[in-house]
Formats: sequence, C-alpha cells, structure tokens
Amino acid sequence: MEVKNISIIIPCYNESENLTEIINKCQLITHNHNDLNIEFVLVDNGSTDNSLEILTKKKYSNIKIVHIIKNIGYGNGIIQGLKLASNSILSWTHADLQTDISDVILGLKFIKNDFTLIKGKRIKRPFFPKLLSIGMSMYTYLVLGIWVNEINAQPKIFTKTFFEDVVDNAPLDFSLDLYFCINALKKGNVIEFPVYFKKRIFGEAKGGGGSISQRFKIIKRTITFINEFKP
Repeated sequence: MEVKNISIIIPCYNESENLTEIINKCQLITHNHNDLNIEFVLVDNGSTDNSLEILTKKKYSNIKIVHIIKNIGYGNGIIQGLKLASNSILSWTHADLQTDISDVILGLKFIKNDFTLIKGKRIKRPFFPKLLSIGMSMYTYLVLGIWVNEINAQPKIFTKTFFEDVVDNAPLDFSLDLYFCINALKKGNVIEFPVYFKKRIFGEAKGGGGSISQRFKIIKRTITFINEFKP
C-alpha cells in the first residue's frame, strides 16, 4: 500500500520547553519527505504554562494548532486532534520527544493493504518500566484473552476509517492506547516496529513514564479499564 498523505497528532500539555524543538522537527520532516503530504496537528491540551503562546507565535502551512481550554484527559486531546485531521492515514505520538516524531515516517513502510494498526515497540528500555509493561500485557491477556505488547509505545498509525469506527466509545484518558490496540487486534492485526526510547530532556512526564506513584496510578486506571472492557 503506497502512502501519499498522513496526519500526525501530537498532544502537548505543559510542554513549553519542548515546543520549539517539536516545531523544528516537524519542519525538518516535511522538508526531508517532500514526496508526502504531511499534516501536523499540535494540540494544546489545556496547558497552564505558555505553550499556547509559543504554538501561535508563528503560522506554518503544514501545522494545525488545536487549543483545548481545560484538560480533561490525554485521550481527549488526541481524539480532538484526530477529528480535525485532514488525511486518510492518521497517527499520534508524544510531545516529550522520548520517541522521535520521525518514527511515524519510519512506520509507514510497514503498512500493507489490510493493515489495522502500526505501532512502535520500545527497545533499550530500563528494566523496571519494561517489567511493568510486561505485567500489564499479561493482565490484559488473563482477563481478555488478548495479548497486547508494549501498550503505550508510540507512534500509533491507522486509517481514518478505523478511527471513525472506534471513536464513539473511546476513553478520554491514558486508556486510549490500550483501547486502540484491543480494537485493532479484534478487527485485524497489529504490526510493530522497533523504536528507541530516549530520556526526557525537558519538562516532566505526565503519565506512565513519570514517578513510581504516577506509574502505579496509570496501572490502576488501566486495570479498571480492562475489567470494564471485559465482555
């Protein structure tokens, strides 16, 4: 399947220190891949810092800015960005730059005519975070009978048709990653490709990549979601 266009959604919550680098990366990716129609959708997901000021300081032809007044969840920021995306192939990744935005372009070569979801598989991760990821995959399998590897790894790449099929019941928090993976596995298949997981340079982790207490908060919510998702 030859891909000619893609929209890349990047949810940003209090990422002001990273935004200049993110914008520069978006422009560089566009320049290096001028054979593709690449649209970036940067979502200011209710930031309380000066993120919106940075995002709107200058206009770019290939970057849309979405402003959400109040943050009601990581998933909501992504969903609002996806709803405004123009292209037939959609994706999202994180603003923390721990996984490179250009990984989305690398993932395109794994797309086949019958693909459902392409996602990253983080390599060279520290032992403890990797152990927690395996534990969540095991729990998902025990409850749902579905093995979901590297649930929160980015990027996620899929069609607009798939998004429209599953968006109505999509959770608005960090469970969105698991929700997409489970639905993709039920509808077809999930193809993974290796991505390097880097250390965060600026800002603080907002979810599973943060402190131990943050990690366990995400795990608790994910377990609740898995139990609710069970038929």
